Amino acid sequence: MKFPIPALSDRKLLFLFAVVLAFLAFPMREWYQNGVIWADAEGYYMYLPGVFIYNGFEKIPVRADGQFPHYPGTQKRFTKYTCGVAMMQTPFFLAAHARARAEDKADGYSTYYIYGVLWAALFYAVAGVWILIKTLRRHFSQTVAWTAVMAVFWGSNLYHYTVHEPGMSHVYSFFLVSCLLWLTPKLYKETIQRKWIFLIGLVAGLMVLIRPTNVVLLLYPGLFGVGSWSDFKARLQFFGRHIGQLWPAALLILAAWIPQMLYWRYMSGNWIMYSYGDEGFIYWNHARMAQVLFDIKNGWLLFSPMMAIALIGMVAGLWRNRYNERWIGLAWLISWYLFASWWAWWFGGAFGHRSFIDLYPLLAIPFAAVVQAVWSTRSIVLKGLFLLLLGALAYYGLGLTSHFISPHYEWPTWQAAIELMLKGKF
Repeated sequence: MKFPIPALSDRKLLFLFAVVLAFLAFPMREWYQNGVIWADAEGYYMYLPGVFIYNGFEKIPVRADGQFPHYPGTQKRFTKYTCGVAMMQTPFFLAAHARARAEDKADGYSTYYIYGVLWAALFYAVAGVWILIKTLRRHFSQTVAWTAVMAVFWGSNLYHYTVHEPGMSHVYSFFLVSCLLWLTPKLYKETIQRKWIFLIGLVAGLMVLIRPTNVVLLLYPGLFGVGSWSDFKARLQFFGRHIGQLWPAALLILAAWIPQMLYWRYMSGNWIMYSYGDEGFIYWNHARMAQVLFDIKNGWLLFSPMMAIALIGMVAGLWRNRYNERWIGLAWLISWYLFASWWAWWFGGAFGHRSFIDLYPLLAIPFAAVVQAVWSTRSIVLKGLFLLLLGALAYYGLGLTSHFISPHYEWPTWQAAIELMLKGKF
């Protein structure tokens, strides 16, 4: 028995996904437009109008005035957020800017720029899905790969942070981490091509620039294919033998940070600074591990229970490590601890615990392993129940997104959303 998906190529399925996603994203309602470049999203974005329109940060008309004060002793507007998202938004910003200039609306915040941010998020979401599908297709069938990726996208908070908050950093990280997974095997070919070294360095640099905690995810390419102590020693020897070929990657990681260092120098006179001030990892000894997963204040699995399937696959695969589940699990555990140690472990106004989105490309691998295990059985009943589960979890996740009112859910609003969904109101 075959899975009831039409016999379409990967490219046609991607086109269908892109059309559906764009249909859901457009047109934007007025309140939605006003929230695209606002708060944290504005902090990521404001580099672009600062550089291309206002020739600096003294006269930039920020929207969230209290969140972006003048740097002490100057009249320069300061953002603690790094410039990686802005760098990736640049082509879309310039296109919007050209259109806005034609109508004398080149202020960096008009509707053209808002749509530019949305188009950027849609592009990186579709590109990230495509690259992740190509990665999974190395090990899984088309049916398994598409089922896993679509379940992760529609059944988690990734959809929300693509369409409803496209200015946040997560869809950009999703794209970059997907690229990293696809590039990793190319690092260990007998002959390492320089272009792959350059790409890995660029991707890794941007990924860590956007969210410094993403440095943990570099464990995956570093330990890829390592299944024993002898493999680990061989990996160290590999890096030692190829250090002359690999150093450009480190150079490009540094190069990705140069624009940020120039901004810090412009602001403070220092090339390096900790831009988050008094904010930090204050719960090292009392990490909020359970709350991060299950609390009404953005608990990850409470709002994206679809991802529990990925965790099941990750744990089930630890022994055989067929798909590098050990290193995926290690990266996830360290990230979980870091998120739970942050002073605002709920990560502010959010739909679910958004920081885990950056790990979704990694988690899609054990998710696909579960899909494959289920679909390899002969039980039609089991397959049917599994499909019903995926559908129910996707309905739940999309329903919560549909009824979401910022800054985040509380028990009364969560219960109200559940009641609406039970009545079929989406």
